[in-house]
Amino acid sequence: MTDAAPPLEPAPDLPAAPANRLGIAHLLLWTTATAIALAALGAVFPLPTAAMQEEMFLPLQLFRRMWLQRMIAFAAAPAYGAALAGIGLALFRLVRRQPGFPSQPGHWLLLYAGVYFIEIVGERWLKDWPLNQTLVGAVCMALVVGISLLAAWHVRQPLRWRIVFWMFAIAALWMATGMAIIQVVGMEVARDNLAWFYFMPAILLFAGLWGGPICGLIDLFAAEKRDVFHWTGVVVAMATILHGAALFLAAIYVAIS
Repeated sequence: MTDAAPPLEPAPDLPAAPANRLGIAHLLLWTTATAIALAALGAVFPLPTAAMQEEMFLPLQLFRRMWLQRMIAFAAAPAYGAALAGIGLALFRLVRRQPGFPSQPGHWLLLYAGVYFIEIVGERWLKDWPLNQTLVGAVCMALVVGISLLAAWHVRQPLRWRIVFWMFAIAALWMATGMAIIQVVGMEVARDNLAWFYFMPAILLFAGLWGGPICGLIDLFAAEKRDVFHWTGVVVAMATILHGAALFLAAIYVAIS
């Protein structure tokens, strides 16, 4: 009688992606990134003073608008700090070759918000450089296209999130192409076609921006299992929308007051 064959040993488990749990290191990263966002926004939206108003002969409306812009920007700094922290975490995971972030839909929203912050700060800082708006805008749109394609590749389900990411990709590519055409032919020549070169892709980009929080709310009511960074991305995307709306309303308030 032959001996029974020894039982097969289970195959070793592959290393799992690190769990995305909120830790002290993440809070420290967010605090540092928020401080950077505050400093950058403080430079972009300078605090007007009474002496500045007298020396530069600032109209009272412009004086009030600068104050409101600065206060609104500072209120949005924690959200932009979270977005910058998301970019930093994604780069850290990329260098260390650790999967897991970005992976869920809200993670990619953090990267979108970070790119938007870099665009608004970069355009203001480089306002005296030639081609600054075209260059910064084109680079940021290229980043949005790359992020969107990666997001659509990694997030297969649910379909609603893939639709949002494809909207971002198409709108950003469309807008970057329009910027390049305007730069080549000149604004005077392209003025009659601004609706196709700028406004139409801007509407599509705005729709994608609203799609993030809407899909996040659907995830919430559907009890989707997501980590804290996903929900942070949804909140940051909503804060980005509210920041733009607050700046718009502040301009209207100053104009009519």
